[in-house]
Amino acid sequence: MSVRLSKLNQSFDYALESVFRDCSFEAFAQCFPQLLRDNPEFLKTCYQQFRQAMTKNLQSDFQNLLKEYNLEHHLKRLDEIVMEAKQMKNDGDVPMIPTEPERILAAHRYALKQQERDRLKKMLELAQQENAQELQEAKQKDDECRQMMADIEKLKSQLVF
Repeated sequence: MSVRLSKLNQSFDYALESVFRDCSFEAFAQCFPQLLRDNPEFLKTCYQQFRQAMTKNLQSDFQNLLKEYNLEHHLKRLDEIVMEAKQMKNDGDVPMIPTEPERILAAHRYALKQQERDRLKKMLELAQQENAQELQEAKQKDDECRQMMADIEKLKSQLVF
């Protein structure tokens, strides 16, 4: 079992204990004052069964989450990565990974800015291609207009008044 999985299990156990610390028999009994007066032993048995059922269900749900998200594998891999990083640091072979929050955020923003720059470059290229095509069409129409004007001038010169 990985160190992180062990700590996650400890955290779950602590959370479960704190739930039942807040949900004591006294707090439970306040919800059933009549039953507490009439049959306190039965209420105590009900509380114990309730607590056992809740514990069993919560533990089952927790285990299902561990399996569903393959947390044991991921946490074990994280432990390995941390150990590798510590070993690299001890060997003096420090990776180029920033550790200060500001640098981490700056690196993240840099990646986002690069993505945005690439997106904008593609948009620019597309606009330039469209503009070049529109310019080509405009030049073609201008040439056609000039040809028509030349034809009109030629026709005008052939007309006799």
